[in-house]
Formats: sequence, C-alpha cells, structure tokens
Amino acid sequence: MQVHPTDRLKLFVSEGLNVGYVRKICEYVFANTGVSVVLLTAQDKHKPITNKEKRPPTEKVIVKSGNTGYADILKTVKQKVSLATVGVKVKTIRKTIGGDLMLEIEGDRQKASALREAISSNTDHEAKLVNNMVTIHILDIDAATTEKEVDVAIREALGESNPQSLRISSLRPTRDGNQIATIQVNKAKANLLLQARRIKIGWVACRVRERVVLQRCYRCLEFGHMTKECKGQDHSNLCLNCNQPGHKVKECKNAQYCSSCQTTGHRSDTTKCPRFRELIRAQAETKALGSRTGPALEDRKNLGPNVPSRK
Repeated sequence: MQVHPTDRLKLFVSEGLNVGYVRKICEYVFANTGVSVVLLTAQDKHKPITNKEKRPPTEKVIVKSGNTGYADILKTVKQKVSLATVGVKVKTIRKTIGGDLMLEIEGDRQKASALREAISSNTDHEAKLVNNMVTIHILDIDAATTEKEVDVAIREALGESNPQSLRISSLRPTRDGNQIATIQVNKAKANLLLQARRIKIGWVACRVRERVVLQRCYRCLEFGHMTKECKGQDHSNLCLNCNQPGHKVKECKNAQYCSSCQTTGHRSDTTKCPRFRELIRAQAETKALGSRTGPALEDRKNLGPNVPSRK
C-alpha cells in the first residue's frame, strides 16, 4: 500500500486489542511522514443498544446452613417445599464455599421471592435472594446533566421500564469538570451496556466501564488471593479502618490508617491509597485484554498491604 504525505489513513482496531499500544506503533511507523492516522474502534459506530440476550432469566436463592450439614439442608428443603406449589423450576443446585445451599431457578425476582418465602416458612433455615446486580461506571457525563437525565437516557437505550432493575448510586464531579455516574443494573442489561462500550447521554457518547473488584484475603488482609488460598500471617483480628486489634471496622472510632503506606489519613482499600489505585489500574488492564487473571495483577500482588500491626 502506498501512502502519500497528505493522506489521512483510517485504521480499524479489532475488539480486544489495546488501542494505546496500536497508537504508539502508528506514531513510530508514521513519524515524520506527514500522514494523519485515525484509529477507529467498535465504540465509534455508536449503534443503538439492542437486546441480544435470548437466554431466559435466572435468579439464585441461598439457604443458610447454620450448624446443619449441606446434605441435611438439601434433604429438608426437598421434603418440605413443593416446587409445583410455588410454581418454580430449579435449574441447578450446588454447595457454596461457605457450605450453604444455592438454588438457581428459572424465572424472575418475583418467583425467587416466592421460593425464598416458602423455604423460610416451611423450614427452620434462613433463605435469602442473591443480588444479581452489576455495578457499572459511566464516564464523561457533562457537568449540566442531572441524575434524572442519566436515568432516562439509560432506560431509553436499554428499553427498560422496571424501576427496580436500575439504580443510580451516585453522580459525582471529576477533576476534568465532567461527572461520573455509578449505577447498579441487572446482569443481562449490564452486558448490553458493556458490549456497546458507550452510551449517548445528552450531547456526549459516554464511556461505560464495569466496576473493578479486587480479590482480598480477610485472613492476611492482602489483595490478589482468597482466604482459602492464604499462606500469609493471620491478621484477621485487625480492624480494617485503623489496623488495631480488639474491635471490628463497624465499631471503630479511630483515625484511618493505611498499612500499605504506613500512614494515617486513608485506608489501604480505597483509591486514596496509591498502591490500591495501581492494583485497580492493573486489574482494569487485565479485563480490557479479556483475561480474568492476567500477569498484570499477578505481578502486582505484593503491592497489597503487608499489614503488620501498628505499634
């Protein structure tokens, strides 16, 4: 392909490729050529969000084990609860990490609530619904846009009228003069937003990002692994707010202390901590590359708090 200095070259970046890396390559290849390069991604098409989710909705009900074994809970529920009477169909049955019984049913929240009520009424076990809402951040919202306008724009894009299927947690200003909204939406609708990557709110096609959640071990209090995998020291008796033993975070009246930075003024699990921000950034990069546990997070596991107790 022959490119002239006055040409404007448009390159389409395939889904999954890092746009930043492609931009750097283009800057190197076309340096001092006078060629203007425009990178196009799927988000530039701004197609309306269409619901391609064909699978029927499901909900989950957790039956707490207490001091009862998993097999005994399952036996009791099957004996004392009639699915035909409740009007639900169980899709899967499994044991949770904590030893509780999880029932996944076909149907909506209303059917799950009916099953939960039947279990609680006919057995001695506590039953609760699993929250299937996904937290999403919407960036680049202009400063004049109200929470109501954000809500209306999202509902119109998704074709969603159920008031319980979408909740705006916050709409807050950013340092660049815009706003960012944090919303909770059901998983099917969240997938549509994330696949679209942008949503039109007012004049702006705003970026859509899933909230990054870091694994945290509540034994050693470090990030990057779960408690059952922990090989570190047991710091589970330390308060997450002040890093002192003898009480839990909800009872804490002390100043915040970051065990990563070894300083007061913030906690190690908030974005005020530079090491926590680095972990968030690494995890976001990993998700963007389509990997759940890529090297970006693995290489930064030691950035988590070392959590020695304060003297």
